[in-house]
Amino acid sequence: MGLTRREFLRICGGGIAGISLSQMVIPEVVEALEKAAAGKPPVLWIQGASCSGCSVSLLNTVHPTIAEVLLKIIDLRFHPTIMAADGEMAIDALEKTASENKGKYVLVVEGAIPTGKGGRYCMVGEKKGKEFSMLEWTTDLGKDALAVLAFGSCATFGGIQAAKPNPTGAVGVKKLFDMKKIKTPVINVPGCPSHPDWMVGTIAHILLYG
Repeated sequence: MGLTRREFLRICGGGIAGISLSQMVIPEVVEALEKAAAGKPPVLWIQGASCSGCSVSLLNTVHPTIAEVLLKIIDLRFHPTIMAADGEMAIDALEKTASENKGKYVLVVEGAIPTGKGGRYCMVGEKKGKEFSMLEWTTDLGKDALAVLAFGSCATFGGIQAAKPNPTGAVGVKKLFDMKKIKTPVINVPGCPSHPDWMVGTIAHILLYG
């Protein structure tokens, strides 16, 4: 079964009338997504200055369930909160996916990116004694991604940590990319947290229509 972009938007638009997308997404979108999953781009999900609320929100998706999202719809290669691997094994998976899929993977950013002190206000990993900041990961992974999905108010606009007089220099993805002159498309999905329907629907659109 094929699902046109117009049909997809019509189905999603039902949410405007007070009907949850998760109540309407079966069977058309799930079926179309499962077909698209055959050539699905890998997804890397990184977390910066945030409370992980958007990740918790995503786990609450109903139709499709989070199990269907992870096992049938997206190829999630890295997520600090829910992946089984940790430490250097997890970072190896992140680096391998990024290097082998330049221009083909989708980067999801949750949380603001602190830019003060060279990014040292938010360190997110370490490998062989080298520490990685959220600023470094967002910049390096973002410039080689197919697209970047900024989930939540922190990733889109900096969140509460961007308010003065916080010294971290926290910013959202789009502002950072403007500062770094990175041209990768950024899709903002604000909310505190983002609703699971919005996140799943946005991922669905990327998979189905690019």
